[in-house]
Amino acid sequence: PVVCYNSCDACEGDGGGGTNDTFDVTFNVNTENITVGPNGMYLGGGVFGDAQAHAMSDTDGDGTYTVTVNVAAGLSGNYIFLNSPNDGGDWGAKENLGGLPCSDPGNYDDRILDPVTENTTISTCFGQCSTDGTCEAPPATSAITFQVDMSDYTGGYGTVNLNGSFAGWCGGCIAMDDSDGDMVYSVTVDIAADTIEYKFTLDGWTAQEEFAGGESCTSTIDGFTNRSYIVDGDATLPVVCYNSCDACDGNGGGEGPTTYAVTFQVDMSDYTGSYGAVNLNGSFAGWCGGCIAMDDSDGDMVYSVTVDIVPDTIEYKFTLDGWTAQEEFAGGESCTSTIDGFTNRSYIVAADATLPVVCYN
Repeated sequence: PVVCYNSCDACEGDGGGGTNDTFDVTFNVNTENITVGPNGMYLGGGVFGDAQAHAMSDTDGDGTYTVTVNVAAGLSGNYIFLNSPNDGGDWGAKENLGGLPCSDPGNYDDRILDPVTENTTISTCFGQCSTDGTCEAPPATSAITFQVDMSDYTGGYGTVNLNGSFAGWCGGCIAMDDSDGDMVYSVTVDIAADTIEYKFTLDGWTAQEEFAGGESCTSTIDGFTNRSYIVDGDATLPVVCYNSCDACDGNGGGEGPTTYAVTFQVDMSDYTGSYGAVNLNGSFAGWCGGCIAMDDSDGDMVYSVTVDIVPDTIEYKFTLDGWTAQEEFAGGESCTSTIDGFTNRSYIVAADATLPVVCYN
């Protein structure tokens, strides 16, 4: 008779005739109610791992994305669909199922995978709970115009984007326009009545607005602080300065916040590695990588740069060649603070200042 390896008996459930240890599960998700971002659609989360666990495809162009995954018999847990995640940790791209019957409120409102006991096909709609792959017609929408003034932003960028809960935090899929060249970018989006979260980003997710929480225009939901707005009719939102709830100076809506000139200095003489550029990165510039280069014109190995910054408690660090190398702190140093698990230098901007020269790291 057929015996199970390392046993005198048949494998459980075998009966001497063989058994399946794995099954194929095919996931289909209809995207007719959303715009799929440039990075495509993914299956991930829960039992499948990160936000880019399994890329989905739509080879026939009908708007339904599919992927087949071979899983262990009996597998159960959670999963979710994600619209154009930027990387494996980009959970902002996941569909929003909060309050719907197919979500698991105890596991980030992800979908629920019942135990797999046979080859299975699951068909649904992005952001909805259908079981036949159809999508309900989207609710009536309002035309909301968003406007952001980039005139105070000192970094470099190519495209200004709008990202929000209403678009699956899709990265580069909503580009904003500045046809008249006045540095005020705008875009109009049709959005269903709801309380929305949103923020302005640069070149998809290359840089983004960073809020501390508690600002007049923001809300903190599930640990993430973003701008918020209640959609209940067509509206043109006021022009706001990038990374601020207020208007920039001279752009209406009242006087924008004052900025102070802060000079940063770092001594590289003890650094033994190689590098091309020394950069300043910080919360005030969206942690933008290589957009703020520091200068050592006199060749004394002390690099400096002066940046205009709105009064605030800022986080920052010195990096090399964008993000090729960066300062690494353990936490608890006199010049650092640890916020949301990240340890960086910190400083309270309250006046023009030249910070003392510090050694790299």
